[in-house]
Amino acid sequence: TLSSSFEAQCRMVDPIYGCVGIISLIQSQTQKKKRKSLSKDQSCPNHLAQFQFLL
Repeated sequence: TLSSSFEAQCRMVDPIYGCVGIISLIQSQTQKKKRKSLSKDQSCPNHLAQFQFLL
């Protein structure tokens, strides 16, 4: 099946972690992007407050 061949290919590239290593990497990247997005969202009100006097 397709998933078995994917797992085998991942195991050839990374004999220790295989496809679990790829999943872990993707999860880590996703969490990092979420944290970055949240920090940007939280900083927006601060920037808006600085320019409130213009409204």
